[in-house]
Amino acid sequence: MSIQSRQSGFVLLMTLVLLSVVAVTMVAVARRSFSAALRAHEQHTRLQHRWAVLTLESTLLDHAASFLTDAEEDRFEPVAQLRFDVELAGQRYELLLADEQAKVNLNALRARRGHDQAEQLAGDLLAESQTLLRVMLTRPSPLAAGHAAFGSFQQIFSGDRVHPHELIGTRDAPRDVTSRVTCWGDGRLNLRRADPAGLAAVCQGVLGHGEVQEIIELRRDLPHLTIGMLARQLELDRKRQEKLNLILTDRSSCYSLWTVAPSDRVTRYRFTTTSPAGGENVMASSAARWSPGAAIDRSRSRTTLIW
Repeated sequence: MSIQSRQSGFVLLMTLVLLSVVAVTMVAVARRSFSAALRAHEQHTRLQHRWAVLTLESTLLDHAASFLTDAEEDRFEPVAQLRFDVELAGQRYELLLADEQAKVNLNALRARRGHDQAEQLAGDLLAESQTLLRVMLTRPSPLAAGHAAFGSFQQIFSGDRVHPHELIGTRDAPRDVTSRVTCWGDGRLNLRRADPAGLAAVCQGVLGHGEVQEIIELRRDLPHLTIGMLARQLELDRKRQEKLNLILTDRSSCYSLWTVAPSDRVTRYRFTTTSPAGGENVMASSAARWSPGAAIDRSRSRTTLIW
């Protein structure tokens, strides 16, 4: 083999090696560019989602009372929650707007009845909710002063997982777990919107069964029934009326909004309530456990749970 032939073979080999190096480098650059583009797309999607949910919360929660009242006037019956869909920026959102004071407040119930009886009553209320979740209220620490308030669904049900799908279902297969009990609000039940079982549970010991039935009949005939009108209709003395004022109300100050963003990859859930007391507490949750959220905005009286 001549010197020229050996040199040509060496040049060919080096050319192939360089081409291989260039090809590997281009693949690496392409992968890095693709990863950067994917991250940018995901950040853009998250930003769009955050803008959308904040817009929905601001619009719907600030006018929740009007939305529910309008629905009641259209249907001629009490409306405690509304489920509907909207589309923003190409994303469909399933929404559940509700009056939290149309539900039995478990914090108030435990304060009045004790832990065990509150747990039993909550179980009875949810017995027909078509859920496999079992009520098991978290017991406060022996070192805690008084009763530590329930502040999440994880503190109401047994097990390590409480997924939103088990609480509210879907548009086509809804579940009413969250329509009957709550951790939020001032503790009083809205007599106009509460379901009969909730009214009976809250009024036990203050009103008799016949009086609870009379409330249901009165609100059917008097959609704007007030506590004062009710007391007169039931002919309550001053002491019983004072007790009634502590457990019932004729107007609500706490509303909630479930925002569900379904997609092929992951379904995002967000639950936000307005609160009659100040401060906003933002919690983040995986399907398995709760952990404190990174951002806390105390400019608004709301509580937000995010999955």
